[in-house]
Amino acid sequence: MFFVLGADGQEYGPAARAQIRAWQREGRANEDTRVRYAGAPDWQRLADFPEFQPDYVPPTGPLHGVARLTVLGAFERSWELFRENTALLLGASAAYAGLQLLVALSDWASLVYSFLLSGVLLAGLSLVFLRRYRHQPTAFTDLFAGFRANTRPLILATFLTTAVEGIAGLPLLLTWADWASFPLWVLVLSGLGVLYVNVAYLFVFPLMMDRGLSPLEALQQSRRLTLPHTPRLLGFAVLSALLLFLGLLLFFAGLAFALPLIAGAYVHLYLQLCGEEA
Repeated sequence: MFFVLGADGQEYGPAARAQIRAWQREGRANEDTRVRYAGAPDWQRLADFPEFQPDYVPPTGPLHGVARLTVLGAFERSWELFRENTALLLGASAAYAGLQLLVALSDWASLVYSFLLSGVLLAGLSLVFLRRYRHQPTAFTDLFAGFRANTRPLILATFLTTAVEGIAGLPLLLTWADWASFPLWVLVLSGLGVLYVNVAYLFVFPLMMDRGLSPLEALQQSRRLTLPHTPRLLGFAVLSALLLFLGLLLFFAGLAFALPLIAGAYVHLYLQLCGEEA
């Protein structure tokens, strides 16, 4: 839901996306109209929101989930997309990975990135692949769309998912740092908890960027959609790790191809869960 700042200086809302798009068609709102997400304090231009772009095609598939995910099919479709859009997807994936490596050079920067900004950048990368799957005009700068719109909710979602994962994995972390020791069964449960969190909240950021969900809505929907497919999503994680390992063996050059393939498969799995064909 959104609030709109009218030409008379009055605030209108809350209004759904469909209502705002209707105002666009009627000429009552344009690209310079100031809007904000419900719960967000900052006003932004309407043109900064991907869902209000003139060429945006809203997803039509209901979030009812699917009976079966095809992980290998997602990688196959990702390869096809990569061949058709090599320069764009290679550049966006390389920039995404490069920024992560850059912040990893500093412990403090890495901590801030992990807890606050990693989800914002993942949302932008997801948008790049989503727009190409849907044959919509896409630019390299879409990688940073999460910093232009919906930024604070994305930061909140990043903090929540990272914090929950940290709580689940706390016994493992304390044992690794040699600050405490726990029985084996506690460590096993901690590891399973980390796996659960990573699977349950795997698609929080695409849901927020694509569907305009709030952080709590995205957390709930991601968990509902993913948990029935936990074994296959764990298989996706294993295949992704294998691709990354093979990329490292090729003196990092292979990562240039592994990263966009993994990102493309990730987004295609999201589209499958949303009932979309891509």
